[in-house]
Amino acid sequence: MTLECLQFIRDNNTLTRTSVPNHTGHTKDMKYALTKSIQNTESLTKSIRNTESLTKSIQNTESLTNSLQNAESLTKSLQNTESLTKSLQNTESLTKSIQNTDSDY
Repeated sequence: MTLECLQFIRDNNTLTRTSVPNHTGHTKDMKYALTKSIQNTESLTKSIRNTESLTKSIQNTESLTNSLQNAESLTKSLQNTESLTKSLQNTESLTKSIQNTDSDY
């Protein structure tokens, strides 16, 4: 919205002959002021674009951070699953040992 407003100001920044006295010095001053105004508008437009680009970069960084946190969470879940699998295997091994011991008696 701001960018569109600045472009409108830049594109519609015209002077009428009736608003400026017909003196060379005044005309030069007004041309200089108009040129500076257009340059400032273009500079503001670039700043707005840079701000929008930085905002997108920040959003991408936040998204990547969330993805990394999800990956870390999945890694922990996998480690827990592996630990539970080992515990189950140990339980099965103990069960077999107990069964073998019982059968010896």
